[in-house]
Amino acid sequence: MRRTSFASAFILFGLLSTILEAQPIDSKQSAKSQVMNLPADDINHRMMKNLSARYPETVNGKVTWTATGFGYSAIYFIDNVANLTQYNKSGDFLETFTRQAWDDRVPEIIKMELGSSAYNTFTVIVFWEGTSDRNRHFYLEMMDKNSVSKNVWCDDNGKFSETPM
Repeated sequence: MRRTSFASAFILFGLLSTILEAQPIDSKQSAKSQVMNLPADDINHRMMKNLSARYPETVNGKVTWTATGFGYSAIYFIDNVANLTQYNKSGDFLETFTRQAWDDRVPEIIKMELGSSAYNTFTVIVFWEGTSDRNRHFYLEMMDKNSVSKNVWCDDNGKFSETPM
C-alpha cells in the first residue's frame, strides 16, 4: 500500500513537472519566462516588474508563472534554491517562500498541529518557508492516499488556512 502511494505521488510529481516545463511562452515575455493562465497585461506587467525589483536575479533567469485559486505564483531559482513568490488576484505581492526539506528542521509545532488537523491524512510533498522576518509563514503542498492534492498556509503557531495569511 505504501509503495502504491509513493508510486502515485512520484508519477503525479513527474506529470506536474512535465506540464510546468511544457507551458507555452507568451510572446511578450522573455524566452526564459514561462507563463500559464496569466491575467491581463497590466497585472502581468506589474507582477513581473515587482518580482524583478525584489529579486533582480529573476530578470535573466527562468521564471514559471502559474494562475492559482488565490492569485498567481512565480517559481524560480536563486543560487540553486527554489523560491516561490505569490501574488493576489489583483497582482499585489503577498509573500515569498523558499523550498525546504520536510525533515527534523521543520518546527515541531507545525508537525504536531498538522497531525491533529483536518489535514492529518495528507503527506507533505513540498514544504515552503516564508522569507519575511516579520511574520513567519509556511506553505505546504500535500497529497492524500487517493492522490487528492491540497495546498495550505500555516503560521509559526501551527494555525492552518486554505487562503494566504
